[in-house]
Amino acid sequence: MRRRIVGFGAVVLATASLVFSLDSPVSQTLVLKISSFGVVGVSGDPRPLLIESGSEAGDDTTALRYTSAVGRGVRRVIVAQWESGNAAPAGCSLRLTAKPSRIGPEGSSAGEIVLSEGPQLLIAGIGSCATGLQAGEGARLFYRLRVENPALLTSGESKRVTVVFTLMDAS
Repeated sequence: MRRRIVGFGAVVLATASLVFSLDSPVSQTLVLKISSFGVVGVSGDPRPLLIESGSEAGDDTTALRYTSAVGRGVRRVIVAQWESGNAAPAGCSLRLTAKPSRIGPEGSSAGEIVLSEGPQLLIAGIGSCATGLQAGEGARLFYRLRVENPALLTSGESKRVTVVFTLMDAS
């Protein structure tokens, strides 16, 4: 009979300590950190650029939208280039200008560039920002197809090309 009393006493003691520990507050420390990240996208595709009676054609109906999170003092750039194997029609060059919608961390235009297979600086000085996804937000893209050598033009020639935009840390 003594064994049962000792066993019962141990259960009561364990329960009492459990109740005591439930009343004890505990704390936890969290570290909240925003990692560096970036996203870039384009609104739709521009209209066809047609060389008819003039020496150039242009379009400004699309926007480049981007989001960037960087540390203080860190800046990013956006570069543009042809997708591998793409080029303007013979005798022409495709020129591009980006105009960010706001001043400040969205960066500034590098001016007009001539697209090539190598990356060309399009927007510089991008900090932490989000250009938005609505009409009129983001950097407006101005494409200009320009005739450089009329002797190389071929009537009826048509090309579908791809321009690649890359958001990257400034070097």
